[in-house]
Amino acid sequence: MSLNMKRLTGIIMSFLMIFIMIFQGLNLTVYADGLAVDARITSFQILNTSNQPVTETEKSATLKLDFNFEMPESIFLDNGNYFDIKIPEEFDLTTAVTYPTTFDIKDENGTVVGTATIQPNAATATGGGGNVHVVFNENATGKYKFKGHLHFDLKINKKRVGDNQTINVKAGVNNREDLTPGPKPIIVKPDRALSTVEVIGKWAKAPTVPNQAAWGVRVNRTKQYLKNVVITDKITSNNGHFIDPDSLPTVITSENFKLMKCEYNASGNPTSYTGEVVDISDKITFNEDKTEFRLDLGDIGTQSYFLSYKSTVEYGDIVQSNNATLTSSTNPTQSSSGTWKYRHSGGAAGGVLGKKLKLRKVDVDNGAPLAGATFKVTKSDGTSFNLTTSADGTVISDQLMQGRYKVKEINAPEGYELDPNEYSVYVYDDVGGTLTIKDKMDKTYVKVSKEWVGPKGSSATIHLWADGVDTGKSVTLNERNNWQHTFEGLKKKNTDGSEIQYTVKEDAITNYDSS
Repeated sequence: MSLNMKRLTGIIMSFLMIFIMIFQGLNLTVYADGLAVDARITSFQILNTSNQPVTETEKSATLKLDFNFEMPESIFLDNGNYFDIKIPEEFDLTTAVTYPTTFDIKDENGTVVGTATIQPNAATATGGGGNVHVVFNENATGKYKFKGHLHFDLKINKKRVGDNQTINVKAGVNNREDLTPGPKPIIVKPDRALSTVEVIGKWAKAPTVPNQAAWGVRVNRTKQYLKNVVITDKITSNNGHFIDPDSLPTVITSENFKLMKCEYNASGNPTSYTGEVVDISDKITFNEDKTEFRLDLGDIGTQSYFLSYKSTVEYGDIVQSNNATLTSSTNPTQSSSGTWKYRHSGGAAGGVLGKKLKLRKVDVDNGAPLAGATFKVTKSDGTSFNLTTSADGTVISDQLMQGRYKVKEINAPEGYELDPNEYSVYVYDDVGGTLTIKDKMDKTYVKVSKEWVGPKGSSATIHLWADGVDTGKSVTLNERNNWQHTFEGLKKKNTDGSEIQYTVKEDAITNYDSS
């Protein structure tokens, strides 16, 4: 072997020895494909639907478990590595609020690096809870000191937990309890008693898709004697419309305005969901944009019903609010509000609008976003601040206290009418609040008439032009319309604020000159 070759071999061996010594010092482990890894739960919280930590809860309340986890410093992840989180039996993972049961785990860049699957046990007096199985994919390969987050909604296991019972919530990882924080006590209180005179009670059903809300309404739960019953509802956040009703038998499964006869238990839930369904498809009317409906039920006596219907949720919003009212000639008017939130299981931070108010301004006719609308927002203490929409028609406030706020437009976009209404919107800690305000353009009109010099012709066709361009609008004047017409509902201004100049042109008439 030559001297140069010996020197090269020595250098390579030296680097190999240094490399081996470094990794021996770090004591790193590369886990083989498909092996369990002992992730550590660094923190977990029990939260209410406003994302506030709770130490006590009503028995029927929806709760959220929120976990932060990290891999030991000695671990390089590989495709197929997994860990399991044990959820205590005092919780119920089988209800509709635990949705979806399979969801993505993402890294800090939003890349999907794994999947979590919720595996519920039957909620019984002796069992419940379940397991969350987290498995990493090829995008996690080689990751070191990986940290993650996951959360999901769930209920108390009513069959196992009694009223006023304190439960100590303690999760486990891979059948070990030393990888999770200590237990968190929570007191389970009985549900509050329902009103003895309620005739309408409304709530949002658990979300299953991000762009559609489902609603449930108790009608005459307390069996009052009701005549001339009318139910109305309005989407107060203005970010969607009600979905058209279906008739029998389709409505039984679609639940697009499904009215079912039923009885209610003490908790306010129907004792059965197989009651007789009444076809009400011909009893519902909507306003022009279907943000309001009216349901005329007439005389229902003491019959109880459960009403289900749906609405779209537009603009990518994750919250929608509405208010239902029941009037009757034999009972005082009652109202009940509902708020739909797209709460769902996840493995990445959510709720970017938490504690914030988002206002949106759009054209009432075409939905185009409108910049330059200024709103006065008034807090419950009477103080206020202004928000002005940007080019995309939206504006987001700074963080606010949870509560109800009043919103009123004080400056309309150029060329649009000022909205005279004052709106009320609720801002939540977890999903914030959203309100869409629709504006009408300033309108004008052009009146035309035909005067003849000499003998009258049989007709004259007039075309309307705007800023030198044919609008496509025309009219034929004759004796029947007294040679007069008014072009109405015309835009008054261009988008830059300049006045639109309207003119008319007449089709040529044989032997006549137009002036």
